[in-house]
Amino acid sequence: MNRGHVKFFILLAVVTVLLLWLFPSRKPLPLPVPVATPSTNPTVSPAPSSLPSAAHTTRKQSAEKSRDTPRTPKKLPDVARALPEIESLRSDVQAHPHETPASMLRFSDVLAQRMEDVKHHPDHSMELMKEFRDCVSRSSEIPAAQAMCLRNAERLALEHPRETELKREWEKILELATPETRQIVERIRRI
Repeated sequence: MNRGHVKFFILLAVVTVLLLWLFPSRKPLPLPVPVATPSTNPTVSPAPSSLPSAAHTTRKQSAEKSRDTPRTPKKLPDVARALPEIESLRSDVQAHPHETPASMLRFSDVLAQRMEDVKHHPDHSMELMKEFRDCVSRSSEIPAAQAMCLRNAERLALEHPRETELKREWEKILELATPETRQIVERIRRI
């Protein structure tokens, strides 16, 4: 290797470092993990037409409405009843193998509605925690659904740290979960 080659490689290294400094690379985002919060992430398949679209109201508009008008209590769906059936999941995956199953999207939407309700009505938190317990105990065939309930129960317990009843209920729910589900939730925490 002669001096010309060495100078060329040094110049190439300097230019590379300069370009990386001027234009830092952006790491790709991790794949979305279903959590019961409304998402606008474009990598998630669109919600089925049966679900309300984000075009109807934005969060800002709904927040403005909630400040202007008093909230009327509405009957929210029960978490355990919203659990997707295994046959429904199989048919959704068979019909659209590269999309999030529509039944899981509907289930996630129910969880998000319930978690949002608890933010505005903290007195509903124990009732929701009991529904999460039912969900975890009934959804052992569907680890993803069980993990969604388990993770949201954990979030609920963490959001209300002074309520010891919620913490005790969370510990009971954790005991009901399968080891596979606990691993899924542990991976979600790392994200």
